[in-house]
Amino acid sequence: MENNKEQILEVLKALSNKVRLDIVFYLISGEKCVCKIFEHLNLSQNLVSHHLGILKKQKIIIGRREGKWIHYSLNINNLKYMATYTYKCLDCANIFEIQATIQEKEEGTSDKFICPGCLSKNLSQEFSAVNFIKNIFKNNSQSCCSGNDCKVQSKEKKCCKSNNDCCR
Repeated sequence: MENNKEQILEVLKALSNKVRLDIVFYLISGEKCVCKIFEHLNLSQNLVSHHLGILKKQKIIIGRREGKWIHYSLNINNLKYMATYTYKCLDCANIFEIQATIQEKEEGTSDKFICPGCLSKNLSQEFSAVNFIKNIFKNNSQSCCSGNDCKVQSKEKKCCKSNNDCCR
C-alpha cells in the first residue's frame, strides 16, 4: 500500500508542473511528433526534452521512434480496460461522462457516443483531471466494469463482480 502511495505521489509531482501538464493536454488528442510539441509549447528543445523525460519516467507518456524523430502519446496501457471520458456536445453544450473501453473510444462508433440531452453525435472530448487521475490509478484489485454486463466479446457476458474475475 505504501509503494502505491509513493507511486501516486511521484506521478502527481510530474503532473504538477505547468509545462508537463501542457504536454499531457496536448497529447490527449493523439500522438504527436516531438517537433510539433516544441512548436506547440514554443520552448527550447532541451527544456521540452527534459519534461518529456520526466513524463516518460513516470510512464505517463510513451515514445515511438520514426526515423530521426520520436512520436509521443499518452500511455494508455496504464489505463484499466474500462475508463471514464468526459465529452461536450457541440450542438447543445451538454457536458457528460461516458464509460468506454479504449478501443470504443478510439473508434468512436459505439452507441455510447451520443449526447444524452439532444442525441447528437457531434461531440468533443473534454479533459477531466479527475477522470484522468481515476483512470491512471485504478487499482488492479478493482473490477474493470461498473457492475453492468461486461462488454467483452465472450460466451458468457456476466459482470466480473459476479465471478471475482476481471473481464479483460
